Amino acid sequence: MDARALTLEGRRPLPPSFFFKGASITALLGAGVSIALVISHVRLFTDPAYESFCAISQSLNCETVSQSPWALLVGVPVAAWAALGYLAFLALVSIRCDRPAAQQGLPGLALAVAIGFVAYSLFLAGISSLVIGSYCLLCMALYAVNFALLGWSWALLRRSKSPVFFEALALDLQNLFRTRPGRAFLAATLAAAVALKLFYPAYWEIRPAGMARDLANGLTAEGRPWIGASEPVLEIVEFADYLCFQCRKMHVHLRRLVERYPQKIRLVHVHYPMDHEVNPAVTAPFHLGSGKLAMLAIHAAGQGKFWEVNDLLFVMAESRGEIDLREIASRTGLSVEGLAGSLADAAVREKLAADLSYAVSAGVEATPTFLVRGKTYLGTIPEEVFRDVLK
Repeated sequence: MDARALTLEGRRPLPPSFFFKGASITALLGAGVSIALVISHVRLFTDPAYESFCAISQSLNCETVSQSPWALLVGVPVAAWAALGYLAFLALVSIRCDRPAAQQGLPGLALAVAIGFVAYSLFLAGISSLVIGSYCLLCMALYAVNFALLGWSWALLRRSKSPVFFEALALDLQNLFRTRPGRAFLAATLAAAVALKLFYPAYWEIRPAGMARDLANGLTAEGRPWIGASEPVLEIVEFADYLCFQCRKMHVHLRRLVERYPQKIRLVHVHYPMDHEVNPAVTAPFHLGSGKLAMLAIHAAGQGKFWEVNDLLFVMAESRGEIDLREIASRTGLSVEGLAGSLADAAVREKLAADLSYAVSAGVEATPTFLVRGKTYLGTIPEEVFRDVLK
């Protein structure tokens, strides 16, 4: 046996094909997890009844991470970019440039991409910890994938014809731009990225704006706003918070049902802001400012503008930024002075207190909660509740 074929430990070194296969399988795993994240992201925003398997706690919750603006990158979910990135990485370690001495893959470029993946993983991990305050299990799985790709790429580079990183990177870039397979890879990757940016639907924009405005609406005997059927077959009372994601998603879903069945369904809105400044049941800071939003909506109800302001507040609260009273006034016809004054109006606060008291009597502890035919439902309403009505 040729001693040069043995390592110092007396074992044959692993062939480059082993590392190519390891890198390829890991990249495919990353693409699979990314696609699972994309599916979860789509369902979170489009399926009112969806609950992610990793919505385990406040600090370990994929839904919280997916709802944050950091889940998007230039208007496309990060997970969708990740799926494309892993497939591109797979191509980088598989491509064969059409030169006589060319080797399989572009290990220098693959290592550079893996370094970028790891750097972005560390950035997102910091955002999850310091900004969002919650972690995503599937995201953490991708962090592990990225570190594994870094290891595979380093091993591939060490077994390549140019084991020095910058030399290999320069050679790979040369092959990428000067060979037909390299140019084909660039064209395909660029085309996929452009298509993703141009054609990916913005399903996360859950907005009731644009719905029919000619629906019957008014106030109940207790002064709570309703919309839909004057003599309903089914009345749904929603207890909602304008800063609650599920409230916004369910409200849009129910508004669409009311629009579809305006003679059968009535939706009644009751304010239940999970804001400790106005809600005695909330003992710690949570959904700060939602109490003020509720007061703006109560003022609007007194001016006959509740549903316009209600829809607008759900949209504006999506950004979690400061609410611009001037924008609300210009888009609804209310006065800035009246809106600002409502925040200190004793009558408005009394109505909010009445809503909170009603919610407590109905057994509401969180949002959204729905009261239908004397029974409360948390989060969503089962399909069987609508079965008889929607025949």
